[in-house]
Amino acid sequence: MNGTMPPEPSRVARTGLRIAHLYPDLLDLYGDRGNVLVLRRRAEWRGIPVDVDRIGIGDPYRQQDYDLVFLGGGQDQAQRFLRDDLLSRRDELARA
Repeated sequence: MNGTMPPEPSRVARTGLRIAHLYPDLLDLYGDRGNVLVLRRRAEWRGIPVDVDRIGIGDPYRQQDYDLVFLGGGQDQAQRFLRDDLLSRRDELARA
């Protein structure tokens, strides 16, 4: 033994991964829900618990509560529908 301590597990490994899935009901043009499921499964295989919060229009969102933000793709009509809500989150998302 070399006298050094093993590295401390990351905060994510200790407490779990928190994912904010923005507008999942509107932005799922390319099967984006499946991408979130894959992220969850791969983390769980590594023993990392995962919480996914589905955040829609008007739902509270605080960037500091999440490790990862996922935003899928959508049709033009859906993007126009959520535009104002997305713009209201601009500062929080820029920090992410």
